[in-house]
Amino acid sequence: MTSRAGSATRNSVEMANTGSDAALSAFCRRSVERVRRESQGPRGKETPRGVTWTPRGDPDETPVPEALLQRLRLAAIVDDVRQASTLRLHVPARCSACRDATAALAREAFVRRKRSQLQEGRLQREIDGHLYTKDSLSLIGDIHEGLPLPSAPPEVIWGQLKSRESSRRDLKVTLIERPPERGETHRDRPPRRTPESPADKQQPPVVTRSQLRRP
Repeated sequence: MTSRAGSATRNSVEMANTGSDAALSAFCRRSVERVRRESQGPRGKETPRGVTWTPRGDPDETPVPEALLQRLRLAAIVDDVRQASTLRLHVPARCSACRDATAALAREAFVRRKRSQLQEGRLQREIDGHLYTKDSLSLIGDIHEGLPLPSAPPEVIWGQLKSRESSRRDLKVTLIERPPERGETHRDRPPRRTPESPADKQQPPVVTRSQLRRP
């Protein structure tokens, strides 16, 4: 039974191929005859150059056979299937390079997200500490903490104010001091000179007449 069915299928395929070949040859023959008739005049004479002859009737008097169209469609489908079968589909889930790249991107995104969270938390803590310790009441309290008491004697108040002024002057001199040069340490730098008051300046020695008279 199987051999008979296979032989019948082969016979049908051969008959279809023979019929399509016959239809193709007939179509080619009719096309050649139509071109030959168009190249000649109405009475079988060749038309002179520059003169065109338009045949009467339907220009599509020799249509394309349906068997030829079906054969061309089948050949195109077979060609498309063959090309699709030769293509290699890329599956990212099975590709080691794609998996490594995906893991690296996920790791970078995780590190970036955690770093931003830590920086945001630290910045928020610094802001909260600044708001808690540097508000207006705290600043006023810090200022009043270093001031003398109103009930203190005037000499004490004046002495404390003078000491605050001198400490502020020393701080200013320290701030405007030149920065260390490249490769220079604090030990290599010369000692800092503080502004001297007129009382601290060294007075010249006093020479008396008795010292001048001595031999």
